[in-house]
Amino acid sequence: PLTTVPALSGLDNLGAVTWSLSGGDRTLTGKIGGIDAIILQLTGSQTATAGGGTVTPTVTVTLTDLHLAIVVARSNDDVTTRLLRGAQEALDRHGVQDPDVFWVPGPLELPVTALALAEKGGHDAIVCLGCVIRGETFQFEVVAMQTAAGLMQVQLDTGVPIAFGVLTTEDRDQALARSGLKNNKGADAAQVAIEMANALREIQG
Repeated sequence: PLTTVPALSGLDNLGAVTWSLSGGDRTLTGKIGGIDAIILQLTGSQTATAGGGTVTPTVTVTLTDLHLAIVVARSNDDVTTRLLRGAQEALDRHGVQDPDVFWVPGPLELPVTALALAEKGGHDAIVCLGCVIRGETFQFEVVAMQTAAGLMQVQLDTGVPIAFGVLTTEDRDQALARSGLKNNKGADAAQVAIEMANALREIQG
């Protein structure tokens, strides 16, 4: 995640600020109220010095270059759209920008889509979102179990983390309650994806 720089907080409208990085200089423009407002597409930890007269602190900034995909089932899209929004906002808070988003008809199509993305490469983790609401038939159990089993198999076969963000609820009210602003399983899945992608990077060197 991006690290907040206390020395810069509260400073707005500084205009152009030059950051002296180990990889060279880069000029950023716009409001600066802390490093969370600035997205630098650099990897690892860099030591940066902010110039511009009165602001000359030296800070260490932890940056991320993770590239994630989000696959969303269209069925029950009033719920899955909320899950997607939660996932995107969570990724943004952690400095992961512009995830690739793919829509599929339903939860059962999530595993094959995740497999295609994992085999193609280019994504450090994949977030899968969907919603299965119980009905009067056995379809609920079949869809829920097969989706979960399929996604588990994808990550075991490919080594690409698959974050499970598929709601399985008794009714629509439960689904809406788990896809809101404070309690959002899409956001939870996004955080799992980031953590697992970083963990595997560390393990694999």
